[in-house]
Amino acid sequence: PARRGGCRVRRCAFSDICAHTHPSTNRPSASDLRAALDAHPCAGLGGKRRLSLVLAPKGVFAFVPSAKRVRAFAALSDQAKENVALQWARSGREDQSRTQRGDAGPWLAHVRGLGFDAAYLPYQLLEAA
Repeated sequence: PARRGGCRVRRCAFSDICAHTHPSTNRPSASDLRAALDAHPCAGLGGKRRLSLVLAPKGVFAFVPSAKRVRAFAALSDQAKENVALQWARSGREDQSRTQRGDAGPWLAHVRGLGFDAAYLPYQLLEAA
């Protein structure tokens, strides 16, 4: 189920890869990050997801949480998880003007600091090929 104000995608926890679109926001949401953690096999919730993809207006985001990050998040209480996700949402909004222009660098650095391996492929690189 979707969280308050979050992405409405189903968790797709039982596939190795989950991909969905964001028609207007050019970055993954805090809900996407949380779902990647909850659906990962190391979370112990029966999920199989290893790779998450978001097809956004200006490019594709790919992200994978580290096993260490998954285990640390899984050990939190539900309220603590919600607080962490709210903090991620605030940070994402701070980067939104840049990501909307296609500058994903600061967002990628932030997410990598949270324990995710993340990449961004702008569509314009594909058009130039």
